[in-house]
Amino acid sequence: MSKTTRTFIALPIPDPLKAKLERLQRLIAPDVPDARWAEPAGFHLTLAFLGDVDDTDLNAICKSVAEAVRDVPANSYTIKGLGGFPDMGQPRTLWVGLTGDMDALDELRRRVVEATASAGYRADPKFHPHITIGRVKVRRGSELNLSALEAHYRTWAAGVFSTDSVVTYSSNTHPEGPQYSPLGIAPLKTVPKPR
Repeated sequence: MSKTTRTFIALPIPDPLKAKLERLQRLIAPDVPDARWAEPAGFHLTLAFLGDVDDTDLNAICKSVAEAVRDVPANSYTIKGLGGFPDMGQPRTLWVGLTGDMDALDELRRRVVEATASAGYRADPKFHPHITIGRVKVRRGSELNLSALEAHYRTWAAGVFSTDSVVTYSSNTHPEGPQYSPLGIAPLKTVPKPR
């Protein structure tokens, strides 16, 4: 039986913005007592989740993704707003969204998905750009409506980050939560700034 690695492709979040997302976690924690908060070191924006990938295919996936995105221009996005899946009326996952050129982000994701498919792995077809900050465990018989919290943090923003690369990560589950390790880094096309 071959060995597999749980794999996904994502945009990394810079450390200064991770610190702001961690601060947001602390601010909303009193309102979400049963949340399991994501570790700030692991904050990312998933472009394609592949699940378990045969270890013999990891190199091919990394190369395929690098080739697919090398001519995609780097872009900038603002991390902004608070939301939840399926909604803030009964959230299971808490996330922060982003604003910016969503057509460019969709194109980047399309290229990544096509690259992983050409390597034999289909990504989850659903895509809602977000950064997961926590998961909510709802106790049986209780309801947790966070709509007021969502409204309060609608205009909250962590700042702007630039997409200079796409990273293929492995995900390993540990009792303290998942740990992500980069398997491959695929640079995006840098666009010279006007003088």
